[in-house]
Amino acid sequence: MIPQLIRTAKALKQARRMQQEFMLMWALDQARHAESRQQQRLNQYLDQFSDPSDHNWKIFYRGSVLDD
Repeated sequence: MIPQLIRTAKALKQARRMQQEFMLMWALDQARHAESRQQQRLNQYLDQFSDPSDHNWKIFYRGSVLDD
């Protein structure tokens, strides 16, 4: 009975460690994707601002109560 409990405890400890490693890897991957998306949005804004013939001023506004 005791050896079975020890094996079960070791298996649970290993499963918990693996779960923590998975969550860490998932969080790092999410952060990398978020940084990539943020860089893409920044590049879109820079592309809009870099065109001197584009007189669309809406890109400067994100909306406010005053727009209504």
